[in-house]
Amino acid sequence: MLINTALELRVEPERDALYLVRTDPTSVDARIKRVHVKDDRICFASDASGFKTIAINVDGIPIQRLILGRVCWIARSVVKDERPERNW
Repeated sequence: MLINTALELRVEPERDALYLVRTDPTSVDARIKRVHVKDDRICFASDASGFKTIAINVDGIPIQRLILGRVCWIARSVVKDERPERNW
């Protein structure tokens, strides 16, 4: 996976693009989520079924503390049960 951590991509996220994010600005836990900003809230959505969208009020929190970088490239599936077509 390739993550672009340029500040301009973090401060003005593209709607529904994939980003490496923190759902808590004080946490070190990071996840890949689809992002969109609406008013003073930032919403994190998952492509996986069963996960609810998380909305966070960002009033007073710098957005770059929550959005760590944009996902630019993913090499292959990371699901354990899936086998690659070729043995790398």
